[in-house]
Amino acid sequence: MKKIVTAVIAGLIVISVQADVTVYSEDFSSVTIALDPVTDGGLVYYPADFSAGEYATIAGVASVNASDQLVLKPNANGGARAVTTVVDSSDFVGVGTYTLSFDYVDAFNFTELDVQIWNAKDAAIGNGFYVDVVTAQGADAVVSKWAASTVTLTALSLNNEYPNGVLEGTTQTIDFTYDGTGDIVLAFTAIDTRAAGGFQQQLVLDNVNITTTIPEPATFGLVGAVGGAMLFIRRKFTV
Repeated sequence: MKKIVTAVIAGLIVISVQADVTVYSEDFSSVTIALDPVTDGGLVYYPADFSAGEYATIAGVASVNASDQLVLKPNANGGARAVTTVVDSSDFVGVGTYTLSFDYVDAFNFTELDVQIWNAKDAAIGNGFYVDVVTAQGADAVVSKWAASTVTLTALSLNNEYPNGVLEGTTQTIDFTYDGTGDIVLAFTAIDTRAAGGFQQQLVLDNVNITTTIPEPATFGLVGAVGGAMLFIRRKFTV
């Protein structure tokens, strides 16, 4: 009986610790697409240009379609266009491994999608940095501060490249480690490496989520209760 009790409790513990928690979720049903001023030349400033629930980009790049999905258009002349958002540090549940996921709904006539995850803790409030949404790609872990000096952001995940034409209709995931400090910057960049073309390119994304797995305290009570009951049965009936 003792072996049975031990096995049951061990099984319950394994089950109990697998509690998935969503710390960030965007289905684009009510998101704001914030456009930076044209005079900024395609620069989006953190933290000034970012508000809760916003995705920041430049005019004509990102929009939400009638199906509440994010539509991103790359540059037709061999460049890139990005949309960025910030996930506040208070949304996270502490140190741990997190998973960014998104639906790669559709893609048309461009080269690839790059997804970057940066930690913004190196840029102090009031002395922030800008994200160049014209050329933001995986290599741009170093960006400028307000004072035109540079800061190296902690690259939690860079160079996640998704080619056009093979992933439509799938959900993609990226794991990253969060150290418990700093806001997280997400950048989705559409890239077109061709020499010419028209603005017919687009990719469609949806359901951007960040999740993690943490112990679920309530189930530990269940473990104790079941274990106690089985020990009582063992003593009562001396199996």
